[in-house]
Amino acid sequence: MTGKVTDKVTGAALPYASIQLVGSSRGTTTNQAGEFVFRIPAPAASQSLVFSYLGYQSVTVAWSPSGPPQVTIALEPEAIRLPQVVVQPVTALDLVARCLEKVPQNYAAVPYQAEGFQREVVRANQNVIQLWEAAFRTTGRPQAQTTAVLEGRYLEDKRAKAPLWNPARGAFTPSGGRPFPASMPPTRTGFWA
Repeated sequence: MTGKVTDKVTGAALPYASIQLVGSSRGTTTNQAGEFVFRIPAPAASQSLVFSYLGYQSVTVAWSPSGPPQVTIALEPEAIRLPQVVVQPVTALDLVARCLEKVPQNYAAVPYQAEGFQREVVRANQNVIQLWEAAFRTTGRPQAQTTAVLEGRYLEDKRAKAPLWNPARGAFTPSGGRPFPASMPPTRTGFWA
């Protein structure tokens, strides 16, 4: 089945509208032009499709393999009533008091220990130019926490990083990435502790 989903009032296309086969997890969405292609399995358990879009009334349409191959579904705008919202100012003192009330929920009240693994990969043009991995143990108590690196490694391709260096910012920036500071872990390869 192919078709288009539009606004009933204006006739404008509805991009990314949802279409679902009732009673199943099968569905699709319209493209930016409001058009869709939905391949429905031959022995479909349901014979109905639901078309929905935020701010519009959903429409359920009967479907059959012998029906028209192309359809246009017009959804009617629907106002959504929201409950009243009251905005009240909060003084700095009130805010601090509320934060202090939440301290027991947000911070450990008893000593704890956790182990974990972290990996950071920096890519430039799909090539890995820096890899940092570490297994660590964090030990904490209500007043403080400490983290120890149990095992780790740092690898870099200095030749690939060189063109990305920006001395004005003291960092290198891979395309699409965030800057990494000049003060990185040791440059020797392999594992270090």
